[in-house]
Amino acid sequence: MSQKFKKPVLRSSQTQILLDVAASSDALLFGSNLHVDYFKSSSQLLPIYSFEKEAEYHIDLFLIQHQRNRNNSAHKWFKSLMLSQLRVLLTTNVM
Repeated sequence: MSQKFKKPVLRSSQTQILLDVAASSDALLFGSNLHVDYFKSSSQLLPIYSFEKEAEYHIDLFLIQHQRNRNNSAHKWFKSLMLSQLRVLLTTNVM
């Protein structure tokens, strides 16, 4: 008789939490190729498969910003920093 077990799922918008859990468990973490540099610098995390060359799995990136933070100088700075870093990563990782 087979039983179905509910598999534990951890979801977080905080990437570091997911990386910490994956590093300290036997968990499998699905993430973007932008995390590959982090995996390479960590002896605890190893990439096992990359969908980079499989175009049907590519997705668009969206930066969502709440209207109340639109004029906040710290949020503006972080947004510009994030966008510039993503541009660098995406142009150097183009197939």
